Amino acid sequence: MKPPEYRNLVREDFAEAPWIEKLIRPLNAVLGQVRAALANGLTLGENLNAQVKTLDVTLRDEFTSLTLGAKFSPYTADMDGHYQGLQYRILPGHEIALRGMIAPNATVTEADIIATLPVDVRPGVAHTFPVASVANNVHWTVHTDGTMHCHGTVPASSQYVSSDGVRFKAGGVPPANSAWPVRFKSTIRGKAVGVLVLRVAEVRGREEFPLAVAATLSWDQDGENITIRNMAGLVGKGTGVIYRLTLAVIGG
Repeated sequence: MKPPEYRNLVREDFAEAPWIEKLIRPLNAVLGQVRAALANGLTLGENLNAQVKTLDVTLRDEFTSLTLGAKFSPYTADMDGHYQGLQYRILPGHEIALRGMIAPNATVTEADIIATLPVDVRPGVAHTFPVASVANNVHWTVHTDGTMHCHGTVPASSQYVSSDGVRFKAGGVPPANSAWPVRFKSTIRGKAVGVLVLRVAEVRGREEFPLAVAATLSWDQDGENITIRNMAGLVGKGTGVIYRLTLAVIGG
């Protein structure tokens, strides 16, 4: 087994984390011990209750489509291709934007669900917005359980209801983009006490380009499964950008 490349951590590696100063020396001591153990032919799992996991994630700074309720369909009367049903996008500052035009295929009342947002992008309090529609005085409400409803009866003869311009704050911290959540099986013994980012690289074809980012994870554990909910400090550069993450899962 070839020992991994190794060098001591230095202050310059953590330009965005001034608190790291006090940790560099003990971290270097631990990493040196792990390096020595690996050089002697032992695996990380034999020396520490830990796992190193490599994941590829695709960051997409784009709108994500929602499944419409039974009484709604995407608006298709305008054939210029601008209307793609109902979609949401995560904006900076935990703001959620909606877009899309939908058409009722039956008379719609306040009890009918337009669509339901995923947990991570639901508002902390309900919001009601006026929306564009052939019908008069139609309002759109986004509830804390993620369901969306129209206030005001919308007859089936109406051509559309538009969500364009609807924006609200998420109740929690939503994912940075639609790559998350990512789940993998853990091989550690017992409960994880930490998941650390060891390395981040952008993947272009067969090549990797390491990045200096101060990335932190939001994660949880369910039995053997570790779920990465979000990664702060890592942003997409456009649709389809792939990042290769090397993570360390530390067991208690």
